[in-house]
Amino acid sequence: MPFPTKRIDLSEVHWLLDAGESIHQIARTMHVTVGGILRAAERARDPRIILACRIGLHQWGEGQEIAA
Repeated sequence: MPFPTKRIDLSEVHWLLDAGESIHQIARTMHVTVGGILRAAERARDPRIILACRIGLHQWGEGQEIAA
């Protein structure tokens, strides 16, 4: 049985980044992982969100990603 997928609204991610939220807080709010947001941003080729995710993952360490 495949894992359920959740559609990530990148416009909401942009809005929350503009409001000053960290990418980890956004992931917790949306009940997804930062890696999930990164994958969605890579598919959409959104450089701002890709950069925010990579910086966030680098700050926390890629093995320490916080799942919601």
